Amino acid sequence: MIYRLAEVGMRYGAATVLSRVSAEFAQAEFVAVLGPNGAGKSTLLGILAGLKSGHEGRCEYRDRGVEQWPRREFAREVSFLPQNVQISFPFSAQEIVLMGRTPHGRGWVESPADIAAAKRAMELTDSSNYRCRDFVSLSGGERQRVILAAALAQTPKVLLLDEPSSFLDLSHQVALYRLLARLPREEKMLVIAVTHDLNLAAAHADRVLILNDGQLVADGTPADVINEACLRDVFGVDAVIHQNRSARPVILYE
Repeated sequence: MIYRLAEVGMRYGAATVLSRVSAEFAQAEFVAVLGPNGAGKSTLLGILAGLKSGHEGRCEYRDRGVEQWPRREFAREVSFLPQNVQISFPFSAQEIVLMGRTPHGRGWVESPADIAAAKRAMELTDSSNYRCRDFVSLSGGERQRVILAAALAQTPKVLLLDEPSSFLDLSHQVALYRLLARLPREEKMLVIAVTHDLNLAAAHADRVLILNDGQLVADGTPADVINEACLRDVFGVDAVIHQNRSARPVILYE
């Protein structure tokens, strides 16, 4: 296990956002974090990324607290893709992706390894066709793919994503989740993604964590934890669960 959460909690003033969350994550798996709004999903991801100070309990990466890692060294290992990225300067899409190589940089000029990593990341995210375009001129979905490419260009061991399919059209949502499912197998990468799309998570994730009111209420394979009782109790919806040809759950909402 390369990540460990032990009794992790977080409060904002008098409000408890996370309460005693414990979990472990392996080197190569795709984990989807699900839950209603306000469940604590993004806060949990921020703690894993080392961006949330003042939390209770322990969050360890490779047997060391995330707050103990030198930031540049940690950034070579863990890449974080937030839900919203605001960039207003006139950089090209390719220049944005090359910024993902910053933790590996040795000077002002990109190395051949930097160029190769950026090129491969743009190919993986289907963003090569507009590599020379101004980033601010891109659509929301195109920007999302460029930012994901920057995260992949970082060549991390861990990829943390907060709502990665926001702004993407249906074909690119499916392509993204297929890519996220491939990364653990082909790159031995741990991928943890917060998402509201239960069917995409059920179809592609190796494992699902479900948060509700700041507590971890389920942790297991999609088939084990995505069921009609969970959808009713956690999400407040009535649904029928079917199975696809891979024996994965498919949710039909009533």
